[in-house]
Amino acid sequence: MTATRLDEWGLRAAEQLESSVGAWVALASFKRLFEAAPPVRERALLGAMRCAASLRDAAELEALAARWAGADASLATDEPLQLAREELARGAAPLAATLARAELSRRPRARTAYATARLLEGLGRGSHEEALGLFARAQQLAAGEGDRAVAAACAARRLEDLERDALANPSAPYRARALAIVADVDPAAASGSVKLHLARARLLAPGRFVRAGALSALGELVASTDAALAAAAAFAIARHVDAMGVRLSPLEAERALAGLRALPEGSAREAAIARATAAAAVAASPADRREAALNLAAQADAASAEIASRARHLDEAPASRSFGRDRFADPFLRLAAWGLEALSALAHGHPASASHALEAAHRALGPGDPAPAPLWHAATKGLAAGAEVRAAAITLASSLVQRAAGEPPSGFGPLGEALAAAGAVGPALEALRWAARTKEGDAADTLARVATSAAWRAHERGDLAAARELLLEARAAAGR
Repeated sequence: MTATRLDEWGLRAAEQLESSVGAWVALASFKRLFEAAPPVRERALLGAMRCAASLRDAAELEALAARWAGADASLATDEPLQLAREELARGAAPLAATLARAELSRRPRARTAYATARLLEGLGRGSHEEALGLFARAQQLAAGEGDRAVAAACAARRLEDLERDALANPSAPYRARALAIVADVDPAAASGSVKLHLARARLLAPGRFVRAGALSALGELVASTDAALAAAAAFAIARHVDAMGVRLSPLEAERALAGLRALPEGSAREAAIARATAAAAVAASPADRREAALNLAAQADAASAEIASRARHLDEAPASRSFGRDRFADPFLRLAAWGLEALSALAHGHPASASHALEAAHRALGPGDPAPAPLWHAATKGLAAGAEVRAAAITLASSLVQRAAGEPPSGFGPLGEALAAAGAVGPALEALRWAARTKEGDAADTLARVATSAAWRAHERGDLAAARELLLEARAAAGR
């Protein structure tokens, strides 16, 4: 069915009435064309919606939106979303949402889904949840359409929400979810704050080449003219160097230093470069020279030197309840202090103090925060301690695996084994998965063993679906 010449004349007449006589007369003329063939019918519907909006007739506009949802999808137009924005500006949020949803139903495209999600996200909690779902859908649609810019924008928005939720809940997983969001999104396709969000998330990846690419993207932002964005990117680079510690690869060190050198000349630039250079030297040093490299790196500032001194004399001084609580402004050093306090308490047989320090560190660990070596060591050691300390250590170690940036100094494998021995099978499996991905020693074999054991336990409690998944994972790990 094709539109007749009479239909087209009728449409032009209705449009002329809209501009010359007004919306009230034109609305009836547009509605007479609702049985015409596309695209006249769709253009008449658009005209009727414009008229209803102009007349502030919410009931009419809502009825027209319902009809628009089933209209022909071949007509590409921004008018429905523009009408939705205008209704939102007038304070008619529910009607704006109805218009946006109608256009998305008619023409499910990435940009439409993204625009609808942006419109919905500020309309209350229920709409916020719907908006998040639409951002995920828009990202999926954008991947299929090859629209890298929309995919990047959606991923960044989802990362913002994920981080907000993880900050509010110290036990919420972060790392795996953030990586799932950015798995197929390239920071190079983005700019500004979107690139910053994507690159920071990709620094959590198990592969050094992915992390090196993210550091390069951050380096580009450091060189930008936006001072706030450049500072945030430089901070992300410096934080990654801290997070990786002795696990920092030469490639990452090279990219990190290149990015920090793009900072403006000054004391902040020199301090950042000096700290990153020292960290790279520690990571590159052989085992028999690492302590000397660590001592040299600790001289970067007084607080780091104090932490290093405390670590060297851990067994000599009594445990201090306040050492990690309020002495350091740098969150990374504060976490290191909590770790040392826990280690000292364990060494002196004070389980309550050790538990307190581990619990405080858990509460202080934000999503994507770098975890210092003393904290990884304290969590691992606490897993083998008595029941009181072990419970706190399981909580902290689980958060380190699921939320922290970087890697344990000895790798994820030993931490996964310690978690498994302590009875924390879920976090143990996740740690061993990270270890297997980075091909740590016999991590794949350990993962197969722990997954098989977990599968039998799932079978015993009647969870056959979980048992099957775990057995499949064990078989895959054993075949690596």
